Amino acid sequence: MGSTLGVDYASKPVQGTFSRSIDDLMVEIEFNGTKRQVPVGTTILDLLQESKIETRFCAVESNLDIVPKSSYGTHQVQAGDKIEVVTLVGGG
Repeated sequence: MGSTLGVDYASKPVQGTFSRSIDDLMVEIEFNGTKRQVPVGTTILDLLQESKIETRFCAVESNLDIVPKSSYGTHQVQAGDKIEVVTLVGGG
C-alpha cells in the first residue's frame, strides 16, 4: 500500500509549505515612532480604528508620502513601513 506506479509516496517528504508560522502572517511596521507587529493585509483604516483615531480628524503619512483619506481602507501596510498619524486638537 502507499505505492502507485512504483513510487512509495508514504516515504517521500511532502513538498511545499502547508502550514505557516505566526511570523509568516505578521509584518513589522513603525506606527507613530513605535515598532509593532501587525497581520499581513492590515490597512491604514485598520490601524486608525484599532488606535481609536477618528479618520475625519487626522492626516496619515506612509514612508513620507501623504495617504489620501479615500485610500485608508485599501492601503495595506508592508513590512518596514513607517506610518505617522497627525490628529487635530481643539482648544482655546
